[in-house]
Amino acid sequence: MNHFTGKERDTESGNDYFGARYYSSAMGRFLSPDWSTKQEPVPYSKLDNPQSLNLYSYVFNNPLSNLDSDGHVVDQKPTVYVYYPVSGATASEALGQANSHFTGADGNTYAGMTTPSFSVSYTGTDMWTTSNGQSTDTQTITSDTVTLTNTVQLPQWTGSANASPEEQAAFNQAVGQLKNHEDQHVGDNRAAADTLDKSLPGTTGTATAPTLPAAKAGAAAQVQSQVDAKDKAAGADMANRAATRDANTDHGRKQP
Repeated sequence: MNHFTGKERDTESGNDYFGARYYSSAMGRFLSPDWSTKQEPVPYSKLDNPQSLNLYSYVFNNPLSNLDSDGHVVDQKPTVYVYYPVSGATASEALGQANSHFTGADGNTYAGMTTPSFSVSYTGTDMWTTSNGQSTDTQTITSDTVTLTNTVQLPQWTGSANASPEEQAAFNQAVGQLKNHEDQHVGDNRAAADTLDKSLPGTTGTATAPTLPAAKAGAAAQVQSQVDAKDKAAGADMANRAATRDANTDHGRKQP
C-alpha cells in the first residue's frame, strides 16, 4: 500500500520504504543516516545549507519546496517561469502591451501573474474499540506533506533585435522589477502553505457505527472534511495575500 509521498509502507513496522532507507512519518525523520557507495564524511550534503548536514532529516526540513525520491538526493522544486511574447518598436510600446496582458477581477490590467497550486497528503494513527455491537474509530493525522508549485508568467520582448542597448536595458529593468514582485507572491504563497502544513497534525475524526468498516469510513470522512476546509482556507489566504500586495504595489509597477 502506498502512503507517505507515494512510498510503500511496511505493514509490520509502519515505516515507509524509500529504497535507500526507511522513513518514519510519526517521527518526521529517516531512521538511519544517509549513506553513499563512495566514502564521504557527509554524503549528499551542501555546505551552503546547514540543514543538509543532518543525515537523518527529510528534505532539509522544507517539504514545501523539496522532495526526496529515493532516500538519498533531495530534489528542489523550482518556481516555473513562463514567458509570453510582446512586441513593439520601443521598450515603452512593449511594456504598454505587457501591462494590458492580464485583467484582474477588479478590472485593472497588469503584466505579471503568479499562479499557485498545491496538494496535501497525510498519514496518522487509527484506533478503534468495539462494545455492545457498536464500533468506535478515531483517526488522527500525525504527519503530512503539502506540495506547492508556483507558476510565474512574465513578458518577453520579441523582435527587439534592432532595439538600442538603452531600450533593451529599460525593458529588462522593468521586467526585473516585475519578476521581483512576482517572486514576493511566491514567498507569500509558501508562507500560506507552511501555515497549512503546520495546522494539519493533530486533526482528528471519530465515528461510531454498527460495523468497524463503517466507523472507519466515518472517521476518515471527518478528517478529510477538516483537511478540505483547511485546504480551502489556505487558498483564500494566498488570494488575500496576493490582493494586498498588488494593491500596495499597483501589481508590481511601483515599490511598496
